[in-house]
Amino acid sequence: NNNNNNNNNNNNGGISETCQRLYEESLKCESNLKNAQYRDTSGCEMINTILPRLDSAFRSIKSPPIAKAFAWTFGIGFFALAGYLYLLHRKVVRQKKELESMGYYGATTDMGGVHA
Repeated sequence: NNNNNNNNNNNNGGISETCQRLYEESLKCESNLKNAQYRDTSGCEMINTILPRLDSAFRSIKSPPIAKAFAWTFGIGFFALAGYLYLLHRKVVRQKKELESMGYYGATTDMGGVHA
């Protein structure tokens, strides 16, 4: 059993298919390469012009203060409700155990033949 070269999938120093596919599909701007026979400059306009404009446009977008306030209120409310529900669950479990210890075996909830 070779165990796939001890699970060392390094392709014997070669380039993996995933890396090769990602490189082939990526934008390239090889205009400044020296001594290159075939330069791929198909992505130069996108890299040098369009991407910087998109970056500055997204950085200039500011969310309104009311949106931030709503998001914080929703987040705090969600975790407060989750904590309260957890406390209620613990309280119900504790009360059920107390009733069972006093001999009230009907305190277990019948859930289709399965007792909680």
